[in-house]
Amino acid sequence: MRILLVEDSAVLRYTMVSFIERAGHRAVVAESGEEALQLIESAAVDLVIMDVEMPGLDGFETTRLIREFYGERWVPIIFVTGMGDEASYKKGIEAGGDDYMIKPISPMILQAKLRAFERIADMQQELRELNEKLQRLSQRDSLTELYNRRAFEEKARSQWLVSTRAHEAVTILMIGADFSAQDRADRRWG
Repeated sequence: MRILLVEDSAVLRYTMVSFIERAGHRAVVAESGEEALQLIESAAVDLVIMDVEMPGLDGFETTRLIREFYGERWVPIIFVTGMGDEASYKKGIEAGGDDYMIKPISPMILQAKLRAFERIADMQQELRELNEKLQRLSQRDSLTELYNRRAFEEKARSQWLVSTRAHEAVTILMIGADFSAQDRADRRWG
């Protein structure tokens, strides 16, 4: 996984990067919330480990902005902080955090959390691939691989809206086939 580590302490950054890399992941480092926002605009990440207390944008506000940037795409965010009170936990979850770790960080606990989020990322990827396959199957004829009536209606509706906005004419050509490829083969050899 590609993990964005947002931490203002140089010592903690160094330590966390070594934990992340020993777990077999790639760390991308930001020293502030502002730098983290710049990084996510230029490269996708699979997980964010976010310090809460930082100068400038704190971790909670940075998380809100990351959630806004990603929109529908879910990227897990783990808060790392010295604040272990219930109010801080609640504020972190309300800001969009998915997990909470108290400093000092245990390498074993961090590794376990990374494994858990890696499994979730793998399941998300598998779900995306299955949804794409389902989308293709719902739009194509299984024998000919041509678009089916459902796909035709979706594309026709879309094209109609485009042509209406542009005040352009639309031409539709429909070709019907009475026999499938298997029917033709059966007639030839039948």
